[in-house]
Amino acid sequence: MTTRPPNVPEQLVVDYDAFGTETPEELLAKAEEWRKLGPVVWTDQNHGHWVVLGTPEVRVVLSDPRKFSSSKPGQGITLTRTERELHVPIEMDGVDHREYRKILMPLFTPARVRVLEDQARRISGELLDDMVKAEECDIVADFARPLASAMFLSLVDWPLDDRHKLEVLVEQELNPPGATREEKAAAKGEAVKQLAAYCRERIEIRRRAPADDMTSTILNATLADGSPIPENRLIPMMVLLCLAGLDTTQSVLSRSLDYLGRNQEAQAEFRDNLDLLPTMIEELLRWNTPAVPNRTAMEDFELGGVQIVAGDTVQCLLQAANRDEDEFPDAWSTDFTRTVNRHVAFSVGPHKCIGSALARVILNAALDEFHTRIHGYHVVDSKAHIGAVWGMNNVRMSLTTSREPATV
Repeated sequence: MTTRPPNVPEQLVVDYDAFGTETPEELLAKAEEWRKLGPVVWTDQNHGHWVVLGTPEVRVVLSDPRKFSSSKPGQGITLTRTERELHVPIEMDGVDHREYRKILMPLFTPARVRVLEDQARRISGELLDDMVKAEECDIVADFARPLASAMFLSLVDWPLDDRHKLEVLVEQELNPPGATREEKAAAKGEAVKQLAAYCRERIEIRRRAPADDMTSTILNATLADGSPIPENRLIPMMVLLCLAGLDTTQSVLSRSLDYLGRNQEAQAEFRDNLDLLPTMIEELLRWNTPAVPNRTAMEDFELGGVQIVAGDTVQCLLQAANRDEDEFPDAWSTDFTRTVNRHVAFSVGPHKCIGSALARVILNAALDEFHTRIHGYHVVDSKAHIGAVWGMNNVRMSLTTSREPATV
């Protein structure tokens, strides 16, 4: 049982398990009640940690790595604690973080990823062609996940047939199974171990046969002193790319289609305004934010009226921050015409998601193709999960390809 630190006020303690069985909607409703206590609350679950709900407070935490670090050994940006290599560069700070991020940034510029839109449209179209042949489909298994996997694996030039093995490992790392935190930590550690072994194997293949792909580019990159990326940093970098590339975008896509499939009025508005697609995607990102980043306080700090102590774990519940009424008028409703939308779905500060441009390209292509080809749809059944990344286990959906509206 975690001993609660003396700096935690009793009235700010809430019942929250980041790896619990609640749905995103259930947890967000509880978080809105917690917000009445203040923008920062505490939970005794998962070793005990602060939970940041307010948008301004989230921005403070994520923007200052000197006060709130990503690089705590054995934990990094997660709640589970296990002996492992930190992910590169997301679990690094300062000069080290900037040096390794600089290697990746040219691979994800908006101009570079924009050329991938045709590929995303082609893959989306092929998947949709198969989906419409059946009376029902699973948006996760039949569309969102294979699309994200195909896009990522083509970038790194790894076998598409390996996607099923990699998807299982990524899910196990991000949302580890187990009844206790020890079991979760063990499952997480095993997933990272297997992902690292796979990445090491692909790296060796590229060393023997270089190609024009992201794997070769990273393998041939050099640090500021002209030396190659050392193995103990290279493999964790590739593992991180697997985690980000195979999960977060598909989580947003599947949750968005689940939401639209359950809300026919929002679905009709979305389809009727595809010329506003970029604006609507920003609203879906706000509404269906996937990641839940964590930091370690490096010094005593007052945040939202609460005294944080050096060593405390601080979780930024981005999903709640993106429903902060002080930041987003009518925050609990989707507004597809919301032009001022400073959401934090991709985080903020030096660790802001480096793949945000690619995610937007994939979402734009997938949602455009889907709503151009599919003229009505409703959710038959679905199951969501929370965790390190909020997403969908499955979304069984009925599709209508004619222009007659889908019936519920």
